[in-house]
Amino acid sequence: MKKKILILTAIPNFDFNNKHSAVAAYLMSIKKNLEVDGYEVMLSHPISSSSSATDSAKTSSNPLKSIVKGISKSVYQSLSDSVYFANQAKLQEELLSKEKPDHIIEFLTYGSEIGAALKAKFNVPLLVIYDSPIAQQYREMHGAYSVFLKKIEKNEQVSVMAADDIICYSEPVKRYLESKHELQAKFHIWPTIIWEKMTTRDKSQDSSDSIDIGFFGSFLKWHKVELLVRVFDSISQEFPDLHLHLVGYGAEWENIKKQVESLSCKNRIHLPGFIDEEALRQLKNTIDIGLMPGSNWYGSPLKIFEYAWLKIPVIAANTPTIAYLFEHEKDLLLIDPDHEFESLKSHFRKILTDKDFSNMLGLNLYKNIAEHYSKEKYYALFSNIVANKQ
Repeated sequence: MKKKILILTAIPNFDFNNKHSAVAAYLMSIKKNLEVDGYEVMLSHPISSSSSATDSAKTSSNPLKSIVKGISKSVYQSLSDSVYFANQAKLQEELLSKEKPDHIIEFLTYGSEIGAALKAKFNVPLLVIYDSPIAQQYREMHGAYSVFLKKIEKNEQVSVMAADDIICYSEPVKRYLESKHELQAKFHIWPTIIWEKMTTRDKSQDSSDSIDIGFFGSFLKWHKVELLVRVFDSISQEFPDLHLHLVGYGAEWENIKKQVESLSCKNRIHLPGFIDEEALRQLKNTIDIGLMPGSNWYGSPLKIFEYAWLKIPVIAANTPTIAYLFEHEKDLLLIDPDHEFESLKSHFRKILTDKDFSNMLGLNLYKNIAEHYSKEKYYALFSNIVANKQ
């Protein structure tokens, strides 16, 4: 009989088939490869019959927005959190009533103690994928801590304390967790990679003479797309063949669009929003430099791995996690956090004027990923954790 693995995220109404969700793509890739290894994989939510549409991804489906117009942001967020936690409790009750899994893999999200509750009932191993210090991430997203801060922190503690294994993205994140909790779990330091999105670059498909910079990702404040646009504007006259592609969507997209429209170089900055996988694959063939201008300190630099597989030079934020995973001036160039504008501008000049150095960066980063984070090693990690806990 096949061993049953439950892959869980406690986000109410989560759509595992959302093509624009990195979390969905990541968890579905784990599911696929565990099934290849002979496991039966169950999901915490049913898979929708069709993928989420691009347009719907740009609008909120939260019904509270149409009901409580005019109230303060803090009151609205408190009401929204109340609804969220009520729906999360329903999800927990539903999962507790279902068949027993042999192993639980939880991508930990705010407010959840569902994995711990399932482990307590079924007496099975729990693997927690620790994506972020949850209260910190909440504040970054909403501008203030939740009124349910104590609940969020308590449930995070319950979850990591119950875990048999914890995957986190870097040694700094591991040290953070160890400083807050006396944990019995075994740690596995491994960043998020979605191998299904890793494509190689076919430069023969690019007939353009332009030099193309790519940012692929969500438009959130800590990704500092605004900084990238300002630096591009400053350097664009010096390099007239330079083009900037800002691919994705998010809370800051409209602000970035307004910023771009005010610039004289606006015709060289491209804002397509979300694009489908085939269009993205074709665009990647044209990209010459990959950018990740900002990140939070704990976040896994998912896009750096995608850029790496294109064998192009990368400029990235100098965060503890990124600096742990990659070496400055060997694998990529890290932006000086104290002088971001001038540092990013200087890095552009170096890459654009020193082709040998640029090629060296692209090749070294590719080799780093191929050696240390190969697809085979990546998926073997999950299979080995599950197999060793049977």
